[in-house]
Amino acid sequence: MKSLCYVILLMLAFLLTGCLPVHKSTQALQALSLVPGKAVHLPALASLKTNLSASQVLQAHYAKGKTLSAEVHLELSASRFVIVAFGGWGGEVFSLEYNGKQLKTSHLPMPHAKLAINNMLRDFMFTYAPVRTVRTMLAGTGVKLSVTKKKRTFMAHGQPYMRIRYSHAEPWRGTIHLRNYVQHYRLSIKTVTVSHHGGTHG
Repeated sequence: MKSLCYVILLMLAFLLTGCLPVHKSTQALQALSLVPGKAVHLPALASLKTNLSASQVLQAHYAKGKTLSAEVHLELSASRFVIVAFGGWGGEVFSLEYNGKQLKTSHLPMPHAKLAINNMLRDFMFTYAPVRTVRTMLAGTGVKLSVTKKKRTFMAHGQPYMRIRYSHAEPWRGTIHLRNYVQHYRLSIKTVTVSHHGGTHG
């Protein structure tokens, strides 16, 4: 399976050759692939109990020593979730906007774009959604979640699927380390700035 790393590296190469058209799409989306034959149903955004905007630095590490860094800006409320990722050259790599029913995306020409963006949405939910919400997402998938104060571990049929470690009890502070054992990548997510906009957050 192609990883997000290879996708973005391809886009960087394309950018050096000149301007390319941005691909845009809208799809009905309420579930995401998890393991073969199983999908997780996305929660209502209001269940995340979060209303904020944040800037983050994302570092991704893949097989054969491949690494990438990107600046990510995101907004999350009860009605929409937006991510915009920028490459090191300052240009937009891709964006997504999810309203609980539809996913709108824009991205530079790249293979497996839908898969890469959907994986980012899934990883975000697993990382930041309340534990109770994540367990509801996993119902019927065979993937189990165990939680300690600063760690979430996902197990599929007795084997590790994903592990998320938090440097701070508040996930919007510090650095988060995520490892996907099935798709063979590691993410480091450092929140640089965060602004809460009223309502419930946590």
